[in-house]
Amino acid sequence: MIAVEDLRKHYKDVRAVDGITLTVAEGEVFGLLGHNGAGKTTTIRVLTGRALPTSGRASVAGHDVATARSRVRPLINVVFEEQNLYDRLSGRDNLRFFARLPLAFAVIVAWAVLAYVLVLWRLRRNTE
Repeated sequence: MIAVEDLRKHYKDVRAVDGITLTVAEGEVFGLLGHNGAGKTTTIRVLTGRALPTSGRASVAGHDVATARSRVRPLINVVFEEQNLYDRLSGRDNLRFFARLPLAFAVIVAWAVLAYVLVLWRLRRNTE
């Protein structure tokens, strides 16, 4: 589960994230949608422990992202938006390779995929 309460991240005069509150239940598919500069990437950086919040709270599986980053990192996986697999590697070796990528990149890609899937699902649902 992901829990975010009044999350804020400011860089000097820029309010990158300004008071987000949300909950994502275990097993739920969730995506962040918004225009450039809306705070999606910054929110992901905070949720993955790559940036500390200015204020507010965030946790992943009950672990505070600011104080228990080492417990949060193993819980986050990657899904690519486009096929980026290496043909010469087996499926298992591809998974091992991409599991070693920097966490922030992997999570941003995963959230982008989830957002895309959610948009497609809603579009298909509305046309049926």
